[in-house]
Amino acid sequence: MQIGLRHFSAATVSWFRDACRSGSSDWTRTSLSRELCLRENWRNSRDRLCVGSARKVLPRLALAAGVALPEARSAPRRVPVRATDFAGPRLDCTLADLGTVEVRLVSGRAGSRSWRAAMEGLHPQGDALLPGGVLRYEVVSSRFGLLGLLSFASASWHVKARDEYIGWGPKAAAANLGLVVNQARFLIMPGVRVPNLASHSLALACRRVCDDWEKQSGVRPVLAYTYVDLTYSGDCYAGAGWRRVGETSGRPPGSGGAGRKRAVWAKPLCADWRKRLRQEPKRTPGSGASLTAREIDDWAVREYCRSPLVDGRLRRRQVAMGRTWENKLGEMIPIIFPDAAARIAAYRFLSNPEVTMDDILAPHLERTIEDCRLESAVLVVQDTTTLNYDTCRNSMSGLVELGGGGKGVKGLFVHASVAFTLAGRPLGVVALDGTTRKPGKVSARREREPDGKESKRWLAGFDRAVELANACPETRVVNVCDREADIFELMRRQRDTGVGLLFRASKGRRRRVVLADGRTTELWDHLAEQPVLQERALEITARGGKQPRAKRRALLHIRAAQVHLAPPRNDPEPSPVTMTAILVSEAKPRENPLEWMLLCSEPVNNKQQALEIVRWYEKRWSIEEYFRILKNGTRIEDRKLESSHALLNCLAFDAITACRVFALSRLAREHGNSPASSYVVQVEIDALYIAHHRQGIAKERGPPADLSIRTFVIDVARLAGFRPRKQQPLPGNQKLWEGYALLKSYALMRPIDWDDIHAAVDTAEDLGELGHMLKIASKRFEELKARQ
Repeated sequence: MQIGLRHFSAATVSWFRDACRSGSSDWTRTSLSRELCLRENWRNSRDRLCVGSARKVLPRLALAAGVALPEARSAPRRVPVRATDFAGPRLDCTLADLGTVEVRLVSGRAGSRSWRAAMEGLHPQGDALLPGGVLRYEVVSSRFGLLGLLSFASASWHVKARDEYIGWGPKAAAANLGLVVNQARFLIMPGVRVPNLASHSLALACRRVCDDWEKQSGVRPVLAYTYVDLTYSGDCYAGAGWRRVGETSGRPPGSGGAGRKRAVWAKPLCADWRKRLRQEPKRTPGSGASLTAREIDDWAVREYCRSPLVDGRLRRRQVAMGRTWENKLGEMIPIIFPDAAARIAAYRFLSNPEVTMDDILAPHLERTIEDCRLESAVLVVQDTTTLNYDTCRNSMSGLVELGGGGKGVKGLFVHASVAFTLAGRPLGVVALDGTTRKPGKVSARREREPDGKESKRWLAGFDRAVELANACPETRVVNVCDREADIFELMRRQRDTGVGLLFRASKGRRRRVVLADGRTTELWDHLAEQPVLQERALEITARGGKQPRAKRRALLHIRAAQVHLAPPRNDPEPSPVTMTAILVSEAKPRENPLEWMLLCSEPVNNKQQALEIVRWYEKRWSIEEYFRILKNGTRIEDRKLESSHALLNCLAFDAITACRVFALSRLAREHGNSPASSYVVQVEIDALYIAHHRQGIAKERGPPADLSIRTFVIDVARLAGFRPRKQQPLPGNQKLWEGYALLKSYALMRPIDWDDIHAAVDTAEDLGELGHMLKIASKRFEELKARQ
């Protein structure tokens, strides 16, 4: 369960729910907060429990868990802080006449109470009970004693002028807010008239606040800021090296009325302060907490709730959009969101510069990791596809040239990594990259450059596979790629990480094998000399188009050998890389023979292992099916938005939805006898057979008691006209998509419970209420009829 940016495990939520329901007087809000911190290991940088922060979370956690908190107990009464007479010395001299001036840290309860009493009585705005950490100082002269008071406190969440001066985003602000301190109060005693004393005191305080704050909280600040009333010039801050960065709006947070504007001043406390504050945290995949049983049952919550977005309103909007998106498969945005307010909110969410494609995919990745942990081995297949938006080239910004024989077609290149089981069932999208690139071949020089635009995609995809492997230590992760991934840096990176790698070698690379005597030979020539491990017959289907072929039966020879591949010329690291090469070629020579040269990191000691590697590579075609569903099902190429940024955010929703339908298709093949209720909700099962009855597919047939996922998939495709045959017992992806889209329309129209309506007649206060209920039921029926 996610509250704000903090995730709570399902075990912790279960304990919290039981503790609040027990009604025991042993649990107070403070003890609940402490136990919550212990269970979640919620500690600050000094390894202390964050009991205060947990206390603030309790009401929201109780609301989400559906329980009531224990009654708040009144705190023991404290002696109020009174303003006493702090006259202090009356001085009218120079700074040199004061002797040694120093800024001392106030410590102890008595010292803090005295400091607060003086500030309450002498400062125009009095003392303030500030949240978070506080450091209080006294300005003391060696000759005259106390001359002034000042304090530093934790920074506020939102200060527009300060945030614009720093230039950080919401994620960086949430991660690095502790590196900023607020110079909260500053007071020079009323009787002291010493030029430059104020600026000198501020300079002394800024020199020592970093060490004192780090000692107290464990974090060393890099920037300080403060507010100055517009009636004051702020010359003392300018003299101490502070800079005026703007003004406040005059409206305090949560207040609807107008307040008083103040100037915002800031002072860097180290040289690289802006770089450190702008640094966004790196999210570790698999670090999210597990979901509760209630959250697991809700598909939209399971796929979208663990978002890294800082703004809670955006997180809630993402879940709501994901639920609506899945209920209306393949529809345009105005149809997905027919309500004007919801449609405008969706467009704003997609166009929000603070929302990225990775943010939308992050919770889906967490769910994917949980499913991958249940498998012994997972294939992460990556490939690139193109999205053609040439018809929108003048109305959408951020498009690139796709080539197309000199036609100058505009669109986007999308590089995807999808996790599959060994049987080919998709587990989820691991990564999506929609950055721009220029078409063309990869030169040998660019291949050696890890930062080259072409190789960067494949290297980044492999890095995401490494992150998945680190999150699933009990699962073997193998990255499967096509010929474009024949990059030597990728093989070298695999050697350093140990994650599996399998790709098809490209003849254009002219890979050379280092022999035992130091000589080198061509990779293809070396494998042709190896003995045949296995012969395999393969039925090759007919194909038309630019490269037609007739149906035939091919006899394949499989050869394998461990090879030491020499690096490209002028490579800074001359050491070779050891890989396993598998050559799959037709036994009889012919024009355009079938030939695969596979390079993998897995050992091959016998023909069974070689066949297993070949089967793994055959699963690479699953991502081509996924791209076909993405384009034909979600109709992503028909989306019309203002920018490529909004389009990529839209692509994230479509990618998750396409993976959902594709998984149902493969589940019917891989686990056909499993109960359908394990993968779909009961509302969809009921709606399916209501739809069958209304369309005349089945007169009086309802869902069987032990409905399997195979039967469910077949009956869903029946809605789109599919009829199982001996040659094709299961539907294709397109028919399943069409049928599932119709099923979603039926599921939105819940069956009318006439018993409840008749009961409402007896309880309704007037006929107007009953008429309103009947009007809603009639409207739902008309919507369903229009969709059919």
